[in-house]
Amino acid sequence: MDKHENKSLNDLQESLKRKLDFSASNLYAPKTGDCLLTLDALYKNGIASVGIDITQYPATPIHTEQYITTVTGNYVPGYFSFYEGPVLLDTLLYLAGKQILPDLIIADGHGLAHPRQFGLACYIGAHTGLPVIGIAKESLLPFDKSILGPEQYAAHNFEEQGHPTGVAIRLQKGRNPVYISAGNRISLPTAIDLIKQLSSDFKYPDNMRRADAASRIHAQKS
Repeated sequence: MDKHENKSLNDLQESLKRKLDFSASNLYAPKTGDCLLTLDALYKNGIASVGIDITQYPATPIHTEQYITTVTGNYVPGYFSFYEGPVLLDTLLYLAGKQILPDLIIADGHGLAHPRQFGLACYIGAHTGLPVIGIAKESLLPFDKSILGPEQYAAHNFEEQGHPTGVAIRLQKGRNPVYISAGNRISLPTAIDLIKQLSSDFKYPDNMRRADAASRIHAQKS
């Protein structure tokens, strides 16, 4: 990618970032019965396999399925949200056609805990206006996970200019941490508490594990 393309993506990212809303009056507060939608995508031969999990707050599994769609963009290192973002927006349109309208989206990716404070969860939030949480398996920011204690909920906060952007946290004792950050219209403490409620005995929260499993069905058959 040349410098002009890089600047174009940076400019687009900055434009979308201005659509994010973290004002106190618009922050999401979970309510019993809310529809929590988790999305996790895999890619093979230009095809995206999206695992979909629907959970009713606080932690009741409702439905899991897979959605298959074609990838239209090209992956540019450092700008993953522009590759996977359109795939997940297409998935949301598919779900809207089935009258499935989430109160909150949880994406397998980063939110504000990103080198430019605009990960996949922010991309979805900027385009939909919905509350979004990003939860990722690896950090994009400098971090040595050996600094965490082994206990459950051992955590390290990421900050940008003194403001919290995300957290590395062990959901279970002795397991590798996950990386949680807000994408849009949710505070980091609320995001962390919600992910804890969705977790049981595993490294990743149960909703994410179900979405991950659903995303692999097509890949296993290919």
